[in-house]
Amino acid sequence: MILNRHVIDGEKISKLTVGQTASVVCELIKSAPTLGELSVRELSCMSLGIHDPIGIYIFGNDIGKILYVGKTHGRSFHERMISHLDSRDPVEGSPHLAALVSTQVKRDPNLTRIKAVENILNMRMLWIPIEKCEDSSIRKELIALVERRLQWSQCLDPAFNSERVKKNAEISLRGKKRTLTLSSNLFSLTDHCV
Repeated sequence: MILNRHVIDGEKISKLTVGQTASVVCELIKSAPTLGELSVRELSCMSLGIHDPIGIYIFGNDIGKILYVGKTHGRSFHERMISHLDSRDPVEGSPHLAALVSTQVKRDPNLTRIKAVENILNMRMLWIPIEKCEDSSIRKELIALVERRLQWSQCLDPAFNSERVKKNAEISLRGKKRTLTLSSNLFSLTDHCV
């Protein structure tokens, strides 16, 4: 199931249901490397291989609790990881800059921004690459749908993602409403449309 210390085999996980994926990810995250342990080469691994560094990343801890689920489609995986470690105050108009640091600080007023960065570096990390397809808009839709399925409270229920997003069992993408279910195939674009 693991291609690299932190890369999940997308082909194998794409055959799983949302419910099966939740179990697999929670088990794999326990032994995944921390973000701070990964080398620059490992962070850049997708752009050094045959794949684009585009997909889903998952932060967790050593007891299998999922802390954060995010996606990359406009920026590469390694660029996204660096943005999570930015400890400056968020810049208006740049919602991703320092967002994970800020979320931690808002939830714990005794936590400094520097300690929040250290927390992120100590989070275990997995990466699910999303294969290229002919139509980039379909790929972008798939990435968004996979991310939302994983964030859903019935699936991974990550601690630092938006409560509103996690509790919402419906997602609307490209004019189609979909209902999230544990029996959906993780990578399906066609099932459970409303």
